[in-house]
Amino acid sequence: MVGILFLQKTSFRRDQSSVKNLLANLYLIDYLIVIDNSDLDGVIVLEAGFKHSAIKYMAETIPNWVKTIEQHFCNNVNVNKNENA
Repeated sequence: MVGILFLQKTSFRRDQSSVKNLLANLYLIDYLIVIDNSDLDGVIVLEAGFKHSAIKYMAETIPNWVKTIEQHFCNNVNVNKNENA
C-alpha cells in the first residue's frame, strides 16, 4: 500500500511539473493538442492554435489541470492582442 501511495505522489509531482513547464513555454508553441490519458484510452480534451489565437476544440468536461492550461492560453491571447493593437 505504501508503494502505491508513493507512486501516486511521484506521478502527481511529475504531472504538476510538466504542466508548469508547458505554461512557462506556451509562447513557443504554434499548435497545442492536450490529451488526458488518465483512463486506459487517451482522449483529446483541448486543441488550440496560437497563430489564429483560437481554441479549436475543448471537450465538454475537462480536468482541472486542463482548465489551468485553457485559462493561461486565453490570458496570453488577450495580452498579445493588446500589445499588437
